[in-house]
Amino acid sequence: MPVRPETPQPPRLTVEGGIERAPCALEGQDVSFQINAVTFEDLQGLAPDALRPAYEQYIGTTQPVSVICEIRDRAATILRDAGYIAAVEVPEQRIADGNVRFQVLMAKLVGVRVRGNAGNAEQTIAAYLNRLTEQPVFNRYQAERYLLLAGDLPGYDVRLSLRSAEGARGEVIGEVAVIRQPGQIDFNVQNYGSKDLGRFGALLRGQFYGLTGLGDRTTVALFSTLDFDEQQTLQLGHDFRVGGEGLTVSGQFTYSWADPDLGLPNIDVKARTLLATLETSYPFVRTQSANVRGAVGLDLVNQRVRFNAFPLSQDKLRVAYLKVDMDAVDRPSLDRFGGFSGAEPRWRLAGNVQLRQGLDIFDATDRCFTIAGCTARGQISPSRLGADPTGLVYRAEAFGEYRPVPNITFALNVRAQYSGDPLLSFEEYSVGNYTVGRGYDPGTLLGDRGAGFQAELRFGSIVPQAMDAFSFQPYVFMDAAWVRNNDLVQPYGPGRRNATSIGGGVRALYGDKGQFDVLIAVPLERAGLQIDKPDPRILLSFTTKLWPWSY
Repeated sequence: MPVRPETPQPPRLTVEGGIERAPCALEGQDVSFQINAVTFEDLQGLAPDALRPAYEQYIGTTQPVSVICEIRDRAATILRDAGYIAAVEVPEQRIADGNVRFQVLMAKLVGVRVRGNAGNAEQTIAAYLNRLTEQPVFNRYQAERYLLLAGDLPGYDVRLSLRSAEGARGEVIGEVAVIRQPGQIDFNVQNYGSKDLGRFGALLRGQFYGLTGLGDRTTVALFSTLDFDEQQTLQLGHDFRVGGEGLTVSGQFTYSWADPDLGLPNIDVKARTLLATLETSYPFVRTQSANVRGAVGLDLVNQRVRFNAFPLSQDKLRVAYLKVDMDAVDRPSLDRFGGFSGAEPRWRLAGNVQLRQGLDIFDATDRCFTIAGCTARGQISPSRLGADPTGLVYRAEAFGEYRPVPNITFALNVRAQYSGDPLLSFEEYSVGNYTVGRGYDPGTLLGDRGAGFQAELRFGSIVPQAMDAFSFQPYVFMDAAWVRNNDLVQPYGPGRRNATSIGGGVRALYGDKGQFDVLIAVPLERAGLQIDKPDPRILLSFTTKLWPWSY
């Protein structure tokens, strides 16, 4: 006996022209009436005029009775687009006067339940999400901020589901599923360094989450050149959340030892650098498609250089700063529209601006113009005579990506700095492998003012198709940078204040296990104090997580 395929049932909800349409019991009835007024009862969160586009074209006209369903569906779509979870209903009524009444049932979050392993951060997560219960009605755009802030807690993945509260109509309970990761250890090795300080260096970093229950993260990192001789750096950091709005307080301590190999007999130069940072930041805007975060902080820097055991220079900087970070992404890409994704959107922008002011506090270096003038004050000469430790610095950085099609990417990163004061080295604009200028040693150029860009054209996708698959993304690039100094006599001669390089490479990912980047950079000119134009250089970088075993 032949078997007939099962006839699929028609969908209960369809989308036509951006309007959600539910089944209409009035469809096909041969009844018309004149619409004089429309009223929405129990509407909250929106002004009544916000729903006027749903019906204004029908006012004063004679329409079939099925237009009531059309107005209902249009109003429901407006509410949905405004972020509300709501149902628009047509109560039983007489429409003899042409006045149509609708009833709006809007969801209200009345409680939050945290499920899963929240560890010590359960109260912190609840502090964010309980803000949603303070709203008269639930709005997903208002909820988005607090859900993202909860998800920003280091080591936590937070997801919210709404369930009926089995109380009054429209009341819902938020069930929060929490997945916790106690920490991670990652490792990086690269050869971006200079010959004097060692080409190859490795970074081992551990991050431990939720030790105090304040949405905190504790970081321990160690960097060393591979011969364990030229340079080592130790970094300790801790950040935590205060309140339920994303306010973050962080502190970081970094200490570095450097003993460069200058290749000269009987010459021994040693450098020590201490950097301590205290910062408070706040997310003014937090959404999936746009973010604005402000921060204020203080850097305390001590740098000391010794030459054959004799003090050569000492810098003590105390710098207060104000910083604003911003980013935005193409919203349709987050919904994978047009073949794009959140990882590789049609466009993405990010940037920051920073104001830095040196302060004469905590035994900061005094400005002096001669070695004799420095020693007369009882201090070791700074690294740059005439430098102003209380100088004012403006910094800005911008990054952008654009994909005309999913597999072609134009990327541009721009960094700039301006100061009208001569600065100590820590505050100067730097050109080299670690900033702008691939193929040039770090610190090839230093300037009180500077600007540079990195431009790339990338081919293919860097996102692997599976957890055990490779992805490869070839690219070509051009880097260029310029510096100027506020000295009567410039430290670099004409034609030596610029650095330009071109090249190409390939980035690779293996699932979520590791990332590899290899490129060849070709410097196009001499820069700074270089005698000859640098040779082309192959640069490598490999990054992986050691625990858990993923990238």
